[in-house]
Amino acid sequence: MTRLDVLNELSQVQAALRDIRAKRNEDGNFSDPLVQVSLDKNNARYLELSSLLTDLNIEEEQRKLEVEREMTKRGNFDAGKEDSTVTYDNSFWRWATQSMENPNLSADQKRMLATRHVSEVRGTSTQIGSTDSLGGYAIPQEFSKEIEVMMEWYGGYKAFGTWESPAGGGMKYPSIDDTATTGNIPGQGTASTVADLTLGQILFGDYTIDSKIIKVSDELDNDNGVALLKVILSDILPARLGRAVNSYLTNGTGTGQPYGFTTTVTNSGLTTNSGVAIAQGELMRLMYSVDRAYRQSPGTAWMVSDTIMGYLRTLELGNTNTVPIFTPNMDVVGAEPVKLFGYPIYINNDLAAANATTRVPVTATKSVYFGDFNKYKVRSIGGVNMSRNDQLYWAERSIGFRGYVRKDGNLVNANAIKYLLQA
Repeated sequence: MTRLDVLNELSQVQAALRDIRAKRNEDGNFSDPLVQVSLDKNNARYLELSSLLTDLNIEEEQRKLEVEREMTKRGNFDAGKEDSTVTYDNSFWRWATQSMENPNLSADQKRMLATRHVSEVRGTSTQIGSTDSLGGYAIPQEFSKEIEVMMEWYGGYKAFGTWESPAGGGMKYPSIDDTATTGNIPGQGTASTVADLTLGQILFGDYTIDSKIIKVSDELDNDNGVALLKVILSDILPARLGRAVNSYLTNGTGTGQPYGFTTTVTNSGLTTNSGVAIAQGELMRLMYSVDRAYRQSPGTAWMVSDTIMGYLRTLELGNTNTVPIFTPNMDVVGAEPVKLFGYPIYINNDLAAANATTRVPVTATKSVYFGDFNKYKVRSIGGVNMSRNDQLYWAERSIGFRGYVRKDGNLVNANAIKYLLQA
């Protein structure tokens, strides 16, 4: 398994463990003995994956040290031509994790970072900084993918439609709604009627969302070695970015920040009869309030917060209806169901939550969303970027790291998604 494979499965196991532990009774035990079996199985797998990840990190460090020793032995560090063993990946990590007492990169590594080979780096080819200490470089492709995967676990924005924009700045996305126009039968010898198309434009901006600065002292760097910085940059940075990106893409106001999903979805499917309850029939009516053309789209799904999902699962308890509304996840015992009325379910904890005490929906909140989420577009400008600064905290003998992404979002078709409003 690659390091990325291990991180992906580790994230899935962690999510499963959180769900299983939430099912404990007040005495700390489980009502269903099969849940305990699932807990033991996932705990064992978590330990296996954690050990494997540690081994992979050690192997990677050893490999890079061997490459550097070999390059030094051959006298290639200052060679006029670029060494084929120098990759953007190892150049980036040496730049990001080098000791402050030995800040120099080899000539080949400087050349690699300066040119920022587009074939090896996800993102733009624009140089952000020109000096070793203040430069900003695009994160290598493998690490960038790891960050994107980890960011997705912090919310449901992965359900949205996305596209990579080649350049920044404001952009107008063309839109058209011709659903109100139909053809007709012209009389014999009568000219056909003209029905012009009505085009619209959806505005997308360019917002930089950053992780805030992560300060690492020189002493901590020297005492713990390079591996510590990699943990900080591989775990803490994407976690910060993931929380921020999901929050802005879900609830952004559109003023100085992205147009969030809840801000742009303005069509209500229906209002519930009760302010603190949802009936199965109301979920069905919400589903059918969305036009069939959108219900048949591959991107059609449900989106709720985790606590609302917990409430919805109780709708089957004691229900006399013999047809289940949820499709269970057959891969893991006690895991979350994968579909509701045949459509996928996305959990987004930046949506309205259930009451913290009663665990039921809250009056006058938008508790459930349904529709074609591909119609909410997320614009990404470049990839995940990181900058390092050795000067800002020079007096404190510390270095600063900051990750950032450039994104915006907007709904391109208001009829494609609707929400359930609590009375």
